[in-house]
Amino acid sequence: MIAFAWVYEAAASMVSQFGQVYLPALGLSMLGAGVVFSASRLLGAAGGWVAARLQGGGADRWLRWGPLGQAALILLAGLARTAGGGVALAVNEGVDGLVYPLLSARINQAVPSAQRATILSFQSLGSSLLIALAFPAAAALPSVFTVYAIVGGALAAAALGWALPRQRAAVPAPEGR
Repeated sequence: MIAFAWVYEAAASMVSQFGQVYLPALGLSMLGAGVVFSASRLLGAAGGWVAARLQGGGADRWLRWGPLGQAALILLAGLARTAGGGVALAVNEGVDGLVYPLLSARINQAVPSAQRATILSFQSLGSSLLIALAFPAAAALPSVFTVYAIVGGALAAAALGWALPRQRAAVPAPEGR
């Protein structure tokens, strides 16, 4: 779970920060980029509002499959050469606003309170190190579109590795004969 959180947080950070390069590369004006960033923040807040109200199976499904949807949106942004890429980024922020609080809550629930501060510090350190290594590597790529395609692919791989074992655990075993 902690390793998945590292990848998840690194992907979210890169998508957000490289948006400053990505949106102008799509040909959006400052106003257009501002609209995308505003929509992203509003959708993120709406996602957080929904996350606070999700319980049980709904929260589990969003936590399991939401990151895979985000990976698809980031990949789409990496492939898009139109303003539709900005829409994909804004929707991704909405899903992030929903998934990130669920992931944080799940980590907090899974860690015994006596070890929580140490484990959460380790999680933060790991995310920071991954981000610190990933940004220069991404900046060396030929285009921001490539950055988004690679980040989306990496998140997809991590999301599948996170979701599939949890899906198997969520499906009840067939009853014996």
